[in-house]
Amino acid sequence: YRNRLINRRGHTLNSQLLASPVQSVLGAEYRIPAGDDRRDMFSLAASAEEQDTETSEFSSLELGLRRTHAHDSGWLRTVGLDLRREDFRGGDQDDVSTLLMPSIGWWRSTQSASARPDSGYRLALDLRGAGEGLGSDASFVQLELTSRWIRSLGDRWRVLTRARVGATWREDSN
Repeated sequence: YRNRLINRRGHTLNSQLLASPVQSVLGAEYRIPAGDDRRDMFSLAASAEEQDTETSEFSSLELGLRRTHAHDSGWLRTVGLDLRREDFRGGDQDDVSTLLMPSIGWWRSTQSASARPDSGYRLALDLRGAGEGLGSDASFVQLELTSRWIRSLGDRWRVLTRARVGATWREDSN
């Protein structure tokens, strides 16, 4: 469900429900404009996920608060804080984890203005982490780079490329 105009101040709501016997996800994000640029906003997100296979069970709950700001250079910067609780049972493992994860990300997109763009790119860089000294059960840092590129080859053809690379560094838990 998506409501792009909840009120005259420009608040929006995006939600999703995915349901199957193996995996189910329920999520929602509420956005509040924070400036003159339509890309400046605060957002509050919540999600719940369950996975149930023959060998394991997994569930998670997550709450997130973010502030997105559009810079004159065309880049968007998002600063966020997520609280995530995970519960995993499988084989001889039974584990519960709580993570408080600050994050920062940069995002830029250019594309031709049409429903079916024929040129442009999207580039995103995200950094997040958690620390045992900051209320989490584990310490780690994650870095992820995502890109997408579109180029037209005449009237009927386009080249679409996507790439995603990431790394996680964690404190040894032994």
